[in-house]
Amino acid sequence: MLHILLSSPFSCNTDLLFSYFKENDSLIALQDGVIIALRNSVFFRKTTKLSNLYVLGEDVTDRGLNSFLSPHFCLINYNYFVRMTIKYSKYMNW
Repeated sequence: MLHILLSSPFSCNTDLLFSYFKENDSLIALQDGVIIALRNSVFFRKTTKLSNLYVLGEDVTDRGLNSFLSPHFCLINYNYFVRMTIKYSKYMNW
């Protein structure tokens, strides 16, 4: 499943998101969701246990957060985002 985090992780149920996340799942954070990708945030410890973590580079740059990203997240562009939506037959917006 592809998990798409659009809103701030402070305004959604991230505990539920993490409990739904399975081994072959992926998470893409975009818009205000990119906050989840900050190193040393309250979400950092939970995200280090997951794999396939992505963050939309344009949204990170727009918010001036490039130098604060966790190394566990891969920066992607819109083309890669579209490819991920095609790859996964199921997705959930958060």
